[in-house]
Amino acid sequence: MKRKVLFPILAVVLALSLALPMAAVVSAASTTDTYYSSTSDNVAIATGGTTEGTMVWGTSNPAVATFVHNAWNSVKLSYPLLDPATWISSAYHVEDAVNDSWRKFTRDFTVPPGATNISGTLLITADNAYKAYLTTTSGTTDIGSDGQVWGAGDYNNYWSVPEPYTIYPEVGSNTLEVVMRNWAQGGGTWGSNPTGLIYKLTVTYEEFVAEPSLTIDKEADVDEANEDDAITYTYLVENTGNVPLDSLDVTDSLGITVSPKETGGFNDGDTNTDGVFDPGEIWEFEAEYTVPWFTVG
Repeated sequence: MKRKVLFPILAVVLALSLALPMAAVVSAASTTDTYYSSTSDNVAIATGGTTEGTMVWGTSNPAVATFVHNAWNSVKLSYPLLDPATWISSAYHVEDAVNDSWRKFTRDFTVPPGATNISGTLLITADNAYKAYLTTTSGTTDIGSDGQVWGAGDYNNYWSVPEPYTIYPEVGSNTLEVVMRNWAQGGGTWGSNPTGLIYKLTVTYEEFVAEPSLTIDKEADVDEANEDDAITYTYLVENTGNVPLDSLDVTDSLGITVSPKETGGFNDGDTNTDGVFDPGEIWEFEAEYTVPWFTVG
């Protein structure tokens, strides 16, 4: 004789198996990347030309921490935001302190895919004069300049006051480029006519980080059953996170096979039939279970 079993239909632990796509993105978190002038910059010396459109550049090499003139020390004291930036050049002692010379510094940086609300600032100065550019995937734009980079030198101490600029980096590869000129000085020496560049580059953006979240509801087609009765379970899994999932498996601790409810090869809850478990979707699964016979001792 069959016995009626008050079976704990809903009190079953479920195990979920999730697979996140590598490029999954979700809620935004503000990120700030800061770059200071250092030996991570590269520098090339002009080998020809004296105007913006005619400059010819030699081989680019890593920048070096250059000789710091006593007068330069006031810059970091007055503008502590520049610390720990380094005064850099192509050599510790300027190679030619008598004649005009030009150097081109470059610094590459990357804004990650998916970043939004991108902005940046550049705080910069150089002895004697500079012009800064930013190259992105869209092209090269002028950032700003200080002093006479080309033409007659005006020999003012522009380097004593760093200038702030707003820049507009883009997702992907970006390059800061600074053309710097050291003005000629008759009878100049490395101590009397040094040259150097110092800057702080800040890039701020919102970066997205995956935060998957799910809820699951298990329902049965009956409230109680007898031994040997069949029960149909329905599982409703909702993607409550903000990241799409590329696969979803439901495992029931009863050891029964849980299968997706599908139409045309897509889960019935896949509202846009793209095969991806998108945020806000509720996917459906089902399983059959037969109540076993229990042995009374």
